[in-house]
Amino acid sequence: MRSIYPSTSHWTALPVRRHDVRLTRLRIGHTRFTHRHLLLGENAPECPSCKVPYSVYHILIDCHILIDW
Repeated sequence: MRSIYPSTSHWTALPVRRHDVRLTRLRIGHTRFTHRHLLLGENAPECPSCKVPYSVYHILIDCHILIDW
């Protein structure tokens, strides 16, 4: 978690709760896309180009395919 957002201290809430929830999920690295497999009992999805499990950090920072977007 700290690799995406280094502090767990309180941050300012956004005026629209839906946006606040989405931003918080990105900050802590838990999104429906990256954790859906846990709820459905499936294998973890992996990046087809890098062959590593999807994570918020990988999608935003590491993936060489997505960096060019």
